Amino acid sequence: RIAIISTEADLFDMLLKGKPGQRQNMNVYLKAWGGDSFTRDRKGGNETGPEWSELTNPLLTVSVAVQPTVLARLQADDELVSRGFAARFMFALPADMIGRRDQTKRFGGGKVATEPAYNATATALADRWATWANPADLRFDQHGASLLEAFLVEIEPQLAEGQPLAGLAEWANKLHATIARYAGLLHLAEDGDPQAHIDAATVARAIDLGRYWLAHAAVVDTLADERAIDRAEGLLAWIATAGRGAVTLADMQAGHRRPGEGLDKIADYITPVELLIDLGYLRPVDNGDWRADVGIRRAKSPDFAVWPEIIGKPHAAVIPRSPRTASMGERDLSLSPYTPPQLLEPRGTRITRTDATDSPPVDNPPVELDPDEDIFATHQEAP
Repeated sequence: RIAIISTEADLFDMLLKGKPGQRQNMNVYLKAWGGDSFTRDRKGGNETGPEWSELTNPLLTVSVAVQPTVLARLQADDELVSRGFAARFMFALPADMIGRRDQTKRFGGGKVATEPAYNATATALADRWATWANPADLRFDQHGASLLEAFLVEIEPQLAEGQPLAGLAEWANKLHATIARYAGLLHLAEDGDPQAHIDAATVARAIDLGRYWLAHAAVVDTLADERAIDRAEGLLAWIATAGRGAVTLADMQAGHRRPGEGLDKIADYITPVELLIDLGYLRPVDNGDWRADVGIRRAKSPDFAVWPEIIGKPHAAVIPRSPRTASMGERDLSLSPYTPPQLLEPRGTRITRTDATDSPPVDNPPVELDPDEDIFATHQEAP
């Protein structure tokens, strides 16, 4: 049993360090979420020799307070997302209070009124649970189990492709387990008998907490998209002002390197470049997967043709306030009208932290385009 409780993002910084496949082993974090056994088996060095240890029933608790930019990095990392690391966390993103804080209370010196009662209750729980030799074996009563089942039935259709929570399918698969755990914690924390079943009222409160997490997870899911949009906009502005008809990935890294914005290593440029390709601002010159050799030493940097209409244009002309699309003539619009990616809906329609309520978000309204406005260019192939 161990806990990581911190006001900083050291854990995420450690796991995000290095290239995928060359990072620290995250299996202990993955397995300690579900109590799966974990074996550490290392050959060791010349002086230490082989090292071996086994955790038969590990339990790791992680509670950290980090900036939204850290969550955006977490959600944007393919390895941590695909392996389910990001999905194991329940998120809370309260509204930003800067500009609305009551500064008259900063130097009052008084304690929060509920602090003594909180400390006394926490100490009493720790004293009681520290004497337990084994974890409690908890069960729901029939009504409590039916309530949790109804919640799962309600959420499931919203996880399907094209539905409001489709992007949260992996995360939502962990939600019901966390709700069940917190129902158990509420049951025990309120002097519940370990031998008694968890009732429906306790399960209902845990489900309310789950709805809160669900709404805030939807906000976190947009952070990576917003981060990619910001990086793509900055990169597009640089490409336009550079005034070139063609550009390489190495050119972008050399001319628009912004470590503070997440554009540092060559691999950082893949996501924003993919977005610009989807919109038609860039087009790979060579056929095939241009991403295959990115990051490989001495490999040729991919070449991209630039949409002629943006060459030499100022930032305001390249990135308008409303979503636009560009095409270099490669799409047959009469056969398949191009629909702007969902990623580029107007910022005003995106879910924000203040929109996170205790109900799942609904579909964003579609972007309306003027049918008489020719938003597609018909340029021939760029040089």
